[in-house]
Amino acid sequence: LILFVSAQQGFPFTLWLKQEKRMHYIGIDLAWANNPSGLCWLRQADNGLQWVESALAFSNAEVLSWLDARIEAHEPCVIAVDAPLIIGNATGSRHAEKALGKRY
Repeated sequence: LILFVSAQQGFPFTLWLKQEKRMHYIGIDLAWANNPSGLCWLRQADNGLQWVESALAFSNAEVLSWLDARIEAHEPCVIAVDAPLIIGNATGSRHAEKALGKRY
């Protein structure tokens, strides 16, 4: 599944979907300070998505090295990154994360 995103076709985005046989999905949850970033790798399988691996990375270099070791340049891959663009508080913790932490 490949998502083609265009801001010109609608607001905020219009998505076109294309099926790929050997699609990879990477999730990256970037952390700040001394916390590790979370990495997850899923692969398209005949019966849906298959979990392949998850890991922790302690630097940007480790994130890039992890990606390079797993995904070939010619293979289709969707990479989703969860990273705050602006940290609007001194503690670096968002209200939603605090609420989730209290609940679980």
